[in-house]
Amino acid sequence: MDPVKDTDEPRYSVVRNRECEVLHIDGVYGTLNPATGQLVFYQDVPKVEIDEDGLMSPRSVERVLVVDTRMSPETFRSIAYWMLEHVQHYERWMWDNLRRQEEMDKEGDREGSS
Repeated sequence: MDPVKDTDEPRYSVVRNRECEVLHIDGVYGTLNPATGQLVFYQDVPKVEIDEDGLMSPRSVERVLVVDTRMSPETFRSIAYWMLEHVQHYERWMWDNLRRQEEMDKEGDREGSS
């Protein structure tokens, strides 16, 4: 007997909505209160001007809100902890690589001074 087939838990599948886009994000606004969590992701788009000599110069930045998400406070909290886990993993990885690079630099300095 297959234990997977006998479970009462629902099966999940992941599908991509045709309208799902990949977006570069520069930042996020958000709020959390007892009723709801909200995250609004945005892009900062520089507006430039080209003068008569063909030189570009920035004039302003337009902040474009690209997605406004609403969720339960528990979902907001869960996402925050999930993100923090990834940040901690990333920071450990960065420190490990920095230490390795510093050790390699010291070894190179010792070999070069002989």
